[in-house]
Amino acid sequence: MTRDEETREGSINAPEARMRARVKRSGELFRCSWNVLRADKRLALFPVLSAACTLLMAAAFLAPVLAIAPLRAELGTIAEDVGGVPAPAPAADSAAAPGEDPVPGGQRAPAPRLTVLDVGFLLYGFTFFFACSFVVVFFNAALIGAANLAFDGRPTGLRAGLGVAWSRLPQIIAWSLVNAVVGTLLRVLEENLGWLGRIVIALVGVAWSIAVYFAVPTLVIEGVGPVKAIRNSVGAITRTWGEGLVIAIGFGCLGALVSVAGVLTIVAGVAILAGLAGANHPLAGVGLGGLVCSVGVGILVLWSVVSSTLMAITRT
Repeated sequence: MTRDEETREGSINAPEARMRARVKRSGELFRCSWNVLRADKRLALFPVLSAACTLLMAAAFLAPVLAIAPLRAELGTIAEDVGGVPAPAPAADSAAAPGEDPVPGGQRAPAPRLTVLDVGFLLYGFTFFFACSFVVVFFNAALIGAANLAFDGRPTGLRAGLGVAWSRLPQIIAWSLVNAVVGTLLRVLEENLGWLGRIVIALVGVAWSIAVYFAVPTLVIEGVGPVKAIRNSVGAITRTWGEGLVIAIGFGCLGALVSVAGVLTIVAGVAILAGLAGANHPLAGVGLGGLVCSVGVGILVLWSVVSSTLMAITRT
């Protein structure tokens, strides 16, 4: 084989060689991440704490929201009694009869105005986005910090990870504000645009999630601000997109298999419960069927915790 033929064959096989190298590096990264988690299983507690605190935060914000309808009706009654402003009429009563103008004199009905209550709801939603984002980012930063200590061969654990996150508190607050602003803006645009606009906003949201994939590890390890974190994250994605794609596909396939196994286990538990209940053995059905369903739920929860932990470690 001549030198030109060897060069041409090498250039043809170069993309395949690069892909094989990316797959190999992805396997090594996953193996190192798994070894870190196996060496300190307490790292899996960070996603659990994050989920628990997020649920508590959501419950705290949900309680006032449940009183929105009575509050709006109460404010409308007060406005009518005090200021002589009529309360908003129901939508069914506001429709004009066929052939009649909605407003006397043939004028077009005025556009709905943004009330103080609407602004309050918007600010409330922004606060909710910020609070939830802060909780998620804080515990994610703690997990990444603990994993980074483990990769460096230093002592790690819950206290060490929380200490790293606390030392980056200004960066975490700033990044949570950025997330809240972007999330609120996308939500408002999505609610006020048509179906085509909603598709575009959804694509923008996906692009944003991909662009900031490495933002939290950057601000935790390097201690930079949001702008620098976004720029470094985009640069890391352009350099390691192959490894990230392989890991994402691997987690997706494995997660699909685990999810199918968990769902099938739950279905089997429900079938056992129904079968034994129909055979006049309700107590045995509740016991055995409930046990099988619990195993299925446990499989799904365990995979969620382990996968989220490993994904965070691989980003370190």
